[in-house]
Amino acid sequence: MPDKDSAKRRRGRAKKTSRREPFELSHRERAIVENWQSTVSLSPKLTCVVDDCAMSTVYGRLERQEYQALKDGHRTRIITESIKNRRERLQPYKPGVQS
Repeated sequence: MPDKDSAKRRRGRAKKTSRREPFELSHRERAIVENWQSTVSLSPKLTCVVDDCAMSTVYGRLERQEYQALKDGHRTRIITESIKNRRERLQPYKPGVQS
């Protein structure tokens, strides 16, 4: 007969799952990410992968007009030239120096 504590553990907690990548990319998407500089625009999802940030960060950058975007029907496309320009504007990292 199971004890009360084991019943609580079963009901109250989810199983631990292994950590996985934030996005599952298809073969086509992986190819686009590898050659992203030669494309005209990227989806917000692929922009997250290229810039190594979260979706909320990408949409925040769009709101602050750090990225230029266009709408293709219901889809949002981020222009790769604006990603390159943003990277050029960033100051290089200097370890031990605080700004």
